[in-house]
Amino acid sequence: MRLSSGRLVNHTLYSYLFIVQVIFLPETTAKCVGLNGICDGTMAFRCCGNLKCELRGAFAGRCKTCIAAGRPCALNSHCCSGRCSALNCMEF
Repeated sequence: MRLSSGRLVNHTLYSYLFIVQVIFLPETTAKCVGLNGICDGTMAFRCCGNLKCELRGAFAGRCKTCIAAGRPCALNSHCCSGRCSALNCMEF
């Protein structure tokens, strides 16, 4: 598969932007989002302290003390029930 010169430039530009975000954004973004604040699950709008970003859609969520059942999760400790299975918080 060959990339046209325009696509190659776009791909290169997006790669550089991603690298800049990963390297510099965490250092320059000192603020974090508090309880019930809007988060997106990325470093740009991360929750403060032990708060978790309860996602309600792609890159749209609220900072909560724990994630409710049926919402996406990564670890058991993120869920209010303490049970994360198949990337979703489970009922008690």
